Amino acid sequence: MKFAYIVSLPHSGSTILSYNLSEHPDIVFLGEIGYALQKLHESKSLTSPVLCSCGKPAAQCDFWSSVVERLPTRFDEQVGYEIVIEEFQKKFGESKLLLDSNKIVEPLYFLRTRAGLEIRGIHTTRDFRGAVVSEARRKKKKRPGRPEWITAIQAGFQWIRKNRGIQRSFAELDLDGMCQTSYEKLCKNPAGEVEKIWRFLGVAPHSYVGEESAQNAHLLAGNTLKTSGGTRTPIYDSRWKSSWIWWPCVLLMPILPLLNRRWVYGRD
Repeated sequence: MKFAYIVSLPHSGSTILSYNLSEHPDIVFLGEIGYALQKLHESKSLTSPVLCSCGKPAAQCDFWSSVVERLPTRFDEQVGYEIVIEEFQKKFGESKLLLDSNKIVEPLYFLRTRAGLEIRGIHTTRDFRGAVVSEARRKKKKRPGRPEWITAIQAGFQWIRKNRGIQRSFAELDLDGMCQTSYEKLCKNPAGEVEKIWRFLGVAPHSYVGEESAQNAHLLAGNTLKTSGGTRTPIYDSRWKSSWIWWPCVLLMPILPLLNRRWVYGRD
């Protein structure tokens, strides 16, 4: 069974990339599976149901309903993943590829040991300038009294540390395949980037159209794309161009532009 796993920092375009990849008839996008399992476990004590992107509550969703019935009372992420994989095979068959945008790398360590699972990892990044400005503005809403430039410097440091950590983990895991992409590449050339990743994933040749109605997704937890009006079309967020708060990051961490060219744009 083919399993694609996207790792990235938050707000780096992993969800919108996943939706567009799921336009391929052989790919099913299930959102951030680890987060979804946790959300389902927590929902047992809530009155409001967890909704799927298909518009139905999880307990009535064509896919997640079978998972909900089997989940144990005690939360166990590894057991939950095993249930998801088994139910996916029953529902869609082994010819379909399961796409998970869980972002964090830790589940890959136990998924890698599962027999019969071909895992391909995708590391997606975002220009540090856009990432820093996005994080600073998001934190500003929660802590309005804190200077944005302080948050920006912390975000710049995390951008380096976490992306390096992802690359080290990918090298250690020795997955069945690994590729690098970015939010900028997707927005600049959606068809070219999506079709390139489809080839990497080993699915049948298919022409990208960009039709949301063709996307096959059961997103239970993850980015709801509210900031883009709910649209799943890759539209570039250029707000960083009118902001100065990323400049202190460059002054304190002059390696940022070099890593940005290498990781985001594929240029040394």
